[in-house]
Amino acid sequence: MLFLVAGRSAVGTQTAGEGERPPLERLRVQVGACAIEAPRALRVHLEALAGRAAALLPRLESSLGVRPAGPYRILLIPPGRPEDREIAALDAAAPPWAAGFLLPHRRVGGIRVARADRYPYSDLASVLTHEATHMLLFDAARGVLPRWFEEGVATGLERSWGLRDMVVWSSSLLTRRLPELGELDAAFDASEERARAAYAASFDFLTWTVRRHGPGVVHDIVREAAGRPFPEAWEAATGASLASSEAEWRRSSLLLYRWVPALTGTGALWAGITLLALAAGARRRARSCAIRERWEAEEDRWEPGAEAEERRHIDEATAGSGPGARSVGFFQDIYAGGAPPWDIGRPQPEFVRLAAEGAIRGSVLDVGCGTGENALYLAGLGQEVWGIDAAPLAIERALLKARESGVEATFLVGDARALESLGRTFDSVIDSGMFHVFPDEDRPRFVRGLAAVLRPGGRYFMLCFSEHEPGTEGPRRVTQAEIRAAFRAGWRIDSIRAARFETNRAAGDARAWLAMITRL
Repeated sequence: MLFLVAGRSAVGTQTAGEGERPPLERLRVQVGACAIEAPRALRVHLEALAGRAAALLPRLESSLGVRPAGPYRILLIPPGRPEDREIAALDAAAPPWAAGFLLPHRRVGGIRVARADRYPYSDLASVLTHEATHMLLFDAARGVLPRWFEEGVATGLERSWGLRDMVVWSSSLLTRRLPELGELDAAFDASEERARAAYAASFDFLTWTVRRHGPGVVHDIVREAAGRPFPEAWEAATGASLASSEAEWRRSSLLLYRWVPALTGTGALWAGITLLALAAGARRRARSCAIRERWEAEEDRWEPGAEAEERRHIDEATAGSGPGARSVGFFQDIYAGGAPPWDIGRPQPEFVRLAAEGAIRGSVLDVGCGTGENALYLAGLGQEVWGIDAAPLAIERALLKARESGVEATFLVGDARALESLGRTFDSVIDSGMFHVFPDEDRPRFVRGLAAVLRPGGRYFMLCFSEHEPGTEGPRRVTQAEIRAAFRAGWRIDSIRAARFETNRAAGDARAWLAMITRL
């Protein structure tokens, strides 16, 4: 459940002095001892994260065998310059490249939503897991643990060592010496490049330690460190001195990640990495094929699996549960498997033509924006543009594109069937492949939401697959009659013309309808 709170300063309730603006309201979700707070603009990010946090945080506490000593807060930091004074101060307290950070003595941390996919993280949930681990370790060992130990544990609890870590660590060792553990703590705040290497080093050492001493060793070290100096705690838990453990790890890590490549030629290393990447790509493609087969067969329910419970929380938070609705997990997995068919790396030509003709005017909402190509194109022309999509991974990529291109646009995780929750109106709405995803029973709900966010006289531009597209691959086909039936009351259909929907498939583009519809 979301709660409305006033923005607070670092030392208490934020109050407005004479001539100052009153504190900004922000939203809060409570998950156990953790309060996750965000500005209103990040509402859908907060809701999606809360769903995953409800499953992740209890599991994290169970894995460590640690309960938080008291409440703590994690604040979501929006792209750009935050208006909220506390969030702005928190943002300024960390290196600019950090995706997440924690001030344990103040029991508050931050997550920069635009950087949540940067190494060693993958998304907002992985950053939250990382920072919550820091809070638990601080409480368990009274703040005496070395930072390299905490970072290694936090990364290892979130995921397993993989190809991404191998590439970062191998690249670092090929260009510089293997750092001493004692040097790592300072490296985390030195530069982004050194921080990446420090994360990989601490993760590799803790991974080596767990392989050597078993999964319970982290819990044992933390327990021992609560009552004695860390080197003594390490030896009590592992039976070996920290120095000897480090020396043995250094020999194995250098052999695996530097000397073998050096002796066989660095090309051999990258050939091996390439083979691993190809294998990973093959697995992703196999998963994507399976997903597309389910899509073609119109299987609308996510198949249960290891992440079913976690996906259920996300789906309930962002996608609803109506019959025929596709789960967020469904689209998340498509994006995780690579570029989906509709992600062509540029705006759809039909919308480029409409923009050139001056048809798409004023403020714009892009429903089902994906990774943001259409939205960013229009924003680059100087228009105010918002984009929403139910898949958090798509929105994270859109935010990254916006930051890297320097184009200002607002991207939010949201349910296109509940557009009224945006709380504002637009002059134009564009839809590139959203309408044809809905089952019949969801269409009226979508149209009502459109009416809520589109100003009278505003126009809705919709590109969807037409019944003239042969075969059954991809989404369902839509007829002109279906479009007219959906928009028969309160709307004027200006035109429906034959168009092309470009895809990245080898078969090329698809036959489509481009509808231009005015709200009365």
